[in-house]
Amino acid sequence: MLGDYTGIGPEQCARVLADKRLSDAARLVVVGDGRVLAQGQRDAGVRFDWRSYDGPEAVDWTIDDVPIIDLGNLDPSQGFPRGVMSPASGRIAGETLAVMVEMALAHRIDGIVFGPLNKAALHAGGWKYNDEHQMFAYLTGHKGF
Repeated sequence: MLGDYTGIGPEQCARVLADKRLSDAARLVVVGDGRVLAQGQRDAGVRFDWRSYDGPEAVDWTIDDVPIIDLGNLDPSQGFPRGVMSPASGRIAGETLAVMVEMALAHRIDGIVFGPLNKAALHAGGWKYNDEHQMFAYLTGHKGF
């Protein structure tokens, strides 16, 4: 997940994906919006090919393109100023994390990694947890947190 769109997450994630050093250790699948990934590439000044898939099971690991499950849930051209907290961006970040948790619980992915989040944006967007750890505990039904 690319993190909160209005922050540095998409740029940082694009740099990591372009670097490819992790490709020997993990099969990374981006979950988010392809337009945000493209913006992250532009911000980072990096280029790599990526390909959309309907789900992680459909990824063709024989090709070198970065796989993305494109949720199509955030259009950067629709008023998301960078560097400004956005309740809508926070809501979408939370929804994207929830999709990833569902995928993990269904054993469709093995783990979750995400770019920087904005806790104020998550709260303003309706996710009323102190942090992503409490959110994950709730979404997974974990009671010992």
